[in-house]
Amino acid sequence: MSNPPPPAYRRWPSDRRRGPGVVLTVVEGIAAMLLIIAAVAGALAALTYLIIHAVTQLAG
Repeated sequence: MSNPPPPAYRRWPSDRRRGPGVVLTVVEGIAAMLLIIAAVAGALAALTYLIIHAVTQLAG
């Protein structure tokens, strides 16, 4: 009762033979990951700024 592999795994060898297409998807994946990291970092920076601003307002 072995399940067939998902379609993505079956398509991978043909993609690798095609060449630059796989490199593009890898680069796009890295770029998407960096964008997500940048968005999270920006949100954390904004949150930190708001907290510091609120604390200084309350203190002063």
